[in-house]
Amino acid sequence: RFVYNWALNYWINEYKAENKRSSWMNLSNESTKLKRTEYTWMYKYPNCIKTYALKNCDQAYQNFFRNIKNGKTPSFPKFKSRKTAPKKFTINGCKIKLTETKVRLPIIGWIKLKEHGYIPVNNKVLSATISEKCGRWYISIATEEEVPESTPGHEHIIGVDLGIKHLAVTSDEVFYENPKSLYKQERKLKRLDRELSRKVKGSKNREKAKLIRAKAYEKVANIRKHYLHEITTELARTKSVVIVIEDLNVSGMQKNHHLAKAISDASFAEFRRMLEYKCKWYGSELIIIDRFFPSSKTCSNCGAIKDDLTLKDRA
Repeated sequence: RFVYNWALNYWINEYKAENKRSSWMNLSNESTKLKRTEYTWMYKYPNCIKTYALKNCDQAYQNFFRNIKNGKTPSFPKFKSRKTAPKKFTINGCKIKLTETKVRLPIIGWIKLKEHGYIPVNNKVLSATISEKCGRWYISIATEEEVPESTPGHEHIIGVDLGIKHLAVTSDEVFYENPKSLYKQERKLKRLDRELSRKVKGSKNREKAKLIRAKAYEKVANIRKHYLHEITTELARTKSVVIVIEDLNVSGMQKNHHLAKAISDASFAEFRRMLEYKCKWYGSELIIIDRFFPSSKTCSNCGAIKDDLTLKDRA
């Protein structure tokens, strides 16, 4: 967090002075000099943490100007807060050691893993990211692996229509129910929100209530994510060679305040994102049709278009 904020402030000052922007490698050398004089406390931490922080800040800074150039909505990098910034850092793969039950981190030492058998210990480790969420610490390992060439599934083309009543309906009449994880937990979440608002700011009881509330929201997100993974994996791996979906304007759909919460709970954009990379994994082809194509209004048998289609029409 400190290095990220220092680098961002350095580049902002360079921009104001109309100087050429220094590369993150030059900033790494500059921070090493300051480490010997002003920031001697940085010797307590592995040097690779600083390197990845500079790389992340550099990527965020470049993305801002790239978005402006491409006509997208720009979002300038923000300084990381001590209170609200995610507790997360990345270290080089050569600095860690792995077994089935534990991991060795530099300076910290050996740490037992809660879950076993998920990390491929025999592969070359490229990097490891350690993060904290709702009182639990996670490690994410990036490894080098030889991926076998995928074999296509059935010689078949299907269309997938996303919705609220049914999360997904395929053209061969397979219905995937909407888990409605937020809707089912809404009463509990509202109660936890009220309990949190009644606690005195800065008190320990407020911190406890905040953690309980965060765990409840995390459970909702995990249920949604797990169900989306199940559907998209089944479609990409076993259903067909070609999958066709619509290019939905999700942000525009959410402007309908009667349906905005239900659309957000369904996570149409996340469904598409998962399907895109899983189709590449499993050898399927994904086709995205134009958002103005009348796919729902067109009859699959005769091709007639029903202009007055409403949400009540389900056939």
